[in-house]
Amino acid sequence: MIIDSGKADEMQVTLDEAFARLPKAYRTEQVREDIARVVVSDPDNHRHTAMQFVLEVIFTIDRAMDRLAGLKSR
Repeated sequence: MIIDSGKADEMQVTLDEAFARLPKAYRTEQVREDIARVVVSDPDNHRHTAMQFVLEVIFTIDRAMDRLAGLKSR
């Protein structure tokens, strides 16, 4: 797949915006790379895909924290 420079710039902006929306604790290089993979995987719908990924990251970590809190309270 060939992506023109305008589309590549737009995708970079999407990546930067999605990463900036994450709470600071989640802003790791691994998460940034994962967002980049998601953005590149769907160039026609990259904004929606990136934001969906960000929400999934937050919900996954939130669920893990809830489970951990449940185990500690036992």
